[in-house]
Amino acid sequence: MDAGWATVLAAVVAGTFGLLTVLVARFAKENKADHAVVQSILRGMHKTIYRTEDKIDVVANKLSEHVENHKK
Repeated sequence: MDAGWATVLAAVVAGTFGLLTVLVARFAKENKADHAVVQSILRGMHKTIYRTEDKIDVVANKLSEHVENHKK
């Protein structure tokens, strides 16, 4: 292989890896954005679950008091 073809081959390899780097960087940026959305949704679900558990505790206490009133 002469110097001309070696230069062309080196340019093709460098260009290919350059494009690959750009694609990976773009994917990583989109992935971060997607993770931020999912994390926000999970935080909302977490708060909702705790509120639901609190409401269940209140209903359970009221029911227990009601049953105790019937025993008297």
